[in-house]
Amino acid sequence: MTTMTNRERKREAFRAWYAANREERLPKMRAYWKRHQFWVRYQLTPEDLAILRKRQRGVCAMCHRRRRLQVDHDHAIGDVREAVRALVCGSCNGLVYSRVEKIGLANLLRHANPTACSPGWARQVVQYLKAAA
Repeated sequence: MTTMTNRERKREAFRAWYAANREERLPKMRAYWKRHQFWVRYQLTPEDLAILRKRQRGVCAMCHRRRRLQVDHDHAIGDVREAVRALVCGSCNGLVYSRVEKIGLANLLRHANPTACSPGWARQVVQYLKAAA
């Protein structure tokens, strides 16, 4: 016969409590982790996100479509809060990151004249980054 240590008894009691209260706790835990994630990554509170969404009228800052939005930030800026540019959809966020990081902003601005007939993505990225600067 093996006896349980106090630590094991506490662990079992917590597991039993969690199993009984899981459905009630999950929404609260998800909301907490979402708030925590935005604070740790970007130092943004839920109020800051609401202000950004309201300012953009709930649409992507680049393509102006109503989609699920992500925080776009400049990777080169050290201060996380100052690096936040706007809320963009996943497609535009990937587009900005891949084009700016791989090609470089200077090359992108040199080769994409927003007033000329440059490709649509380049025009959008240039207009967006100039407005965010």
